[in-house]
Amino acid sequence: QRVAAAQTFGTNVAGANNWTFNNLSFTNSSVVNRIVTVNPTGTGQIIVNGALTVGNAGDSNTTTLDDNANDRTIDINGDMVITSKGVYSASSSVILTVGGDWTNSGTYTNNSSTVTFDGGAVTHQLAGTSSFYVLRSVVVGATLRFASGTTTTVTNAIVLQDATLASSAPGVQWNINFSGTSQTLTNLAVQDSDASGGVELIVTGGTDNGNNLNWDFDVPGAITTMVLTSTTGATLRVTWTSVGDDNLSGTITGGAVTIQYTTDTVFSSWSPTAGQPAYVFRVTIPQNSVAPGTASTAFIPGLTGGATYFVRMWTNDSSSRFSAISNAGNTPIAIPNINLLLSQTTIGFGSLSAGSTTVITSSITITNTGNTNQSYRISITNPANWTATSGAPGTDQFRLTAVIRSTLPSSSDFNTANDVVTTSPNNSSDTALAVDSDAQSQKGVNVLPGQTRGLWFRVEMPSMSSTTNAQTVNLSALAL
Repeated sequence: QRVAAAQTFGTNVAGANNWTFNNLSFTNSSVVNRIVTVNPTGTGQIIVNGALTVGNAGDSNTTTLDDNANDRTIDINGDMVITSKGVYSASSSVILTVGGDWTNSGTYTNNSSTVTFDGGAVTHQLAGTSSFYVLRSVVVGATLRFASGTTTTVTNAIVLQDATLASSAPGVQWNINFSGTSQTLTNLAVQDSDASGGVELIVTGGTDNGNNLNWDFDVPGAITTMVLTSTTGATLRVTWTSVGDDNLSGTITGGAVTIQYTTDTVFSSWSPTAGQPAYVFRVTIPQNSVAPGTASTAFIPGLTGGATYFVRMWTNDSSSRFSAISNAGNTPIAIPNINLLLSQTTIGFGSLSAGSTTVITSSITITNTGNTNQSYRISITNPANWTATSGAPGTDQFRLTAVIRSTLPSSSDFNTANDVVTTSPNNSSDTALAVDSDAQSQKGVNVLPGQTRGLWFRVEMPSMSSTTNAQTVNLSALAL
């Protein structure tokens, strides 16, 4: 229909009669912009089996097709074409269905309408920049091919199912900006799409065919490689191989790993988010730029020595979508009880002369009160007026050496290279805090649960002392 003045289009007969056209176009022969308004009378549809074209690019002025005023259903089985001299004002209450392509070189005003592509398992070419309120395609096997470099905006809801989304030029991105609150995206294969201008698009059962931004195609894969190791200090070491952002592919950024653990033998309500009893605990480890297959480790400290722990874990992506539950690994795992008992915590030197070297003839007993083999870390705190040194004694400086063995050592059994005890910890070994020639069963190494060791000291007194007051040296011992 070519108009020279404002026109009303459609049947003016009350009833539900449809108007059907092979092709339908609206153009403007006048020298001013013209509006064609869809007739309000009747409820029948306007059906176009071919293309609906609004405007003629060769006209001097625009043609507007206004379906918003009277809201008649328009069903296009072919293409929707809005030329550079076309304006289409959609109905705010009925759905516009398009069976073919969508080309917008002019103005499309959505008026909070829905556009549905319903032409079957066909390819729909979408060209030009359009802003949809609701965009739908739910036909199995459909392809929506967007013009590369163009931007499609959806402001309220997007429903795309069982379809392929691609660029008109493979390898060149098309843009989609979603600012709405409702998205239903299932079983989509997407390629060359940049969605970074809007909300992240989250697909259930999607396929990432590459070159996409701000899309989430699946939940992370379940961790199947969790291994637990107990370490010193009542700490649990958790290792696993990282999964992907989308199942087993895609780098995880802005996500996390959640580890849940308990000593309760019957607990079964494993969850990364649900409320949990007081005897169940969680830790969360952020995951940024973690590629699939990365060997990962986390430590859970502060556990109860001697207790047995059960552990599960999950990965979530930046959309807070969680993986399925992990494997149980080697749970339950017992945490070693690493503990010791000292017979006394102060060292008694008695009355000694300045500059003298003396082996203290009574030992301090160390007992392994834990449930695993131990070695020891020994240190002291300085007394009020003297300072422990690893070098030669001086004024108000003393040197203390120690060895762990069953019987009283001689002065020559103490080594100033390996056996010095200061405020800096010294760890027992086959050569440190030990008489090297002793059997390991006498040393502070691999001490069995329940066994005892004697801790013997030799003190080299200060060459001079600025005080005659008694000096108390406090001993610290830690099981390793």
